[in-house]
Amino acid sequence: MLIILMLSTVYNGRYWVFFTDKGNQKGNISAQIERVAGLYPSVTVERRMKAMGKPADRGDLPVYPPYIDSLKKLGFKPRYVSRWLNGVSGLLPEDMVNRIKKLPFVREVKRVATIGGCFPYIPKPLSYGKQETNIKLMSIDKLHNLGYSGKGVRIGVFDTGFEYGEGAHEALDMIDVIAKADFVFPDTIVQDGDTIIVPDTIVSYEQGEDYREGTYPNCYAPFCCQTDHGTMVLSILAGYAAGSFIGVAFGADYILAKTEQVYDREGHHVELKVEEDNWIRAMEWAESLGVDVVSSSVGYRDFQDTTGYSYADMDGRTALITIAAESAYARGVIVVNAMGNVAGGAPETSIVAPADGEHVLSIGGVEMEIDSITGDTEWVWCSEAAAGPVIRIDTFSINPLEIDTVYIIKPDLAAPFYAQVVNPEWRTEFLNLPGGDTLSIPHYISGGGTSFSTPYVAGIAALLLEAFPSLKGNPDTIRLALTSTASRHSSPNYYVGYGVPDALSALNFLGEPEVVYKEKNYILPVYPNPVRINENSVITIPFVLDNNDYVQLKVYDSGGKLVYYKDVGFTLAGRNYIKWVLGDLRPGVYTIIINTGFTRLRSRIFVLK
Repeated sequence: MLIILMLSTVYNGRYWVFFTDKGNQKGNISAQIERVAGLYPSVTVERRMKAMGKPADRGDLPVYPPYIDSLKKLGFKPRYVSRWLNGVSGLLPEDMVNRIKKLPFVREVKRVATIGGCFPYIPKPLSYGKQETNIKLMSIDKLHNLGYSGKGVRIGVFDTGFEYGEGAHEALDMIDVIAKADFVFPDTIVQDGDTIIVPDTIVSYEQGEDYREGTYPNCYAPFCCQTDHGTMVLSILAGYAAGSFIGVAFGADYILAKTEQVYDREGHHVELKVEEDNWIRAMEWAESLGVDVVSSSVGYRDFQDTTGYSYADMDGRTALITIAAESAYARGVIVVNAMGNVAGGAPETSIVAPADGEHVLSIGGVEMEIDSITGDTEWVWCSEAAAGPVIRIDTFSINPLEIDTVYIIKPDLAAPFYAQVVNPEWRTEFLNLPGGDTLSIPHYISGGGTSFSTPYVAGIAALLLEAFPSLKGNPDTIRLALTSTASRHSSPNYYVGYGVPDALSALNFLGEPEVVYKEKNYILPVYPNPVRINENSVITIPFVLDNNDYVQLKVYDSGGKLVYYKDVGFTLAGRNYIKWVLGDLRPGVYTIIINTGFTRLRSRIFVLK
């Protein structure tokens, strides 16, 4: 009897493989770097020129393909390739690890671990007053009053996913999202016999991949859905509903990346998971699109395989995600990351990467303390927020045996630990359910964590960049303005760093703003723009009024002919929007004019076939 034994390769984990070089490129290296620089948009090049003095460097050159091919011959299955780290992550047979380590072009092999998150949701009674207190604590309202809302600034948000746009929450229906990618549930394509991972663009709920537990209207508990955490974080930055909720940078352009998994594909509720290479890939992608500020409410520390990073590894040099964050900083990106929350009652053991990065703005948490006798209030460190410092061991070049222990203040800044956020499980469809008008499903809920502290500071950074656009690509100056004017700028500590930022003081620290709004009424970017004409084409015209006013909308073609008129009528102060159905409009350039009792606001839209 002939017995055929069929064996299959066993892949026990994902690994990063780092290379010694990029193939010792031959020819004119400068010409190769110049070609790579030509692939980036102008906004990316401009920021890099300010930060690096050049549009690209060797770190932007592609990883040497023959090295990856050699790995594949040994059974390696590539997943993500990182130019900055000069490495590739993917599946690797356990019995091939040592063999690959011995290859002459391999510098190091590290396991990619699944990591437990540390950003719990803590329910509290709904109170819009608490959100107003947070905004005013940091003088964010003062910058809003000057007309700043983040216009022209690109903010990247890395999290679990996001629900926004028409039909989602009322405060998230007008966000200007210019790019989005899903690094958790990407698509796979077969190319030249290899399975290639390609991020798709579904960052909201995705049938069959994300899992939404339960059915409406019962599902509005914390982390009921894959996208809940990211949606709540996004609302602090970008949310806007007149009279109910105002985010920090509601006028910014957003680049959204889904990098964390909450549920498995069968719908089982699992520990919040993060994969380091998802974040690294997202950072390189967002940076290539010209991101100015990255708000990251995720952290890496405790791996599922119990290896993880130790407190000693939180030195700003060891964790791969920290190295990637520092690479983004070197290219002019302001990276703002949560410090993490306390695990096991020991704040010093709870700091997470990349918050340990020297140039990463790591954010801790404060809460309001009320004196039981006097009733006076004071913002103090929240004991549930992780503390520093970062401890780094340096070796003197003169005597290699002599070491120097450096203590780096972390967090850099602190912001409110507790915040009002949108209820991510609320949808406009509730209003159409039987009895929907009486359902006790709140529009807004409260939560806690340094996850929520982080977007406040990222938003302030965006407001400052709007006022001083020449500082794009200069994260050090923004950092200096924030830390030099924060509440503990003269006596920083390892619990709140330099303290709570003051947006108005930071603005004044930078001098006379380059952008000054004479009028407090203005039009935000019209979207989509350009727009392709069809019978269902609709554009949204968002605008902000300083006071209640009467509004008219007029649209003119390139020849000055009035093609559309709408008497909008009495409109409340704050952010508003007008929907315009294009109908049978001809392709061309059109001028949009919004008339109020005091001002005339202008914008343009490009209509394509």
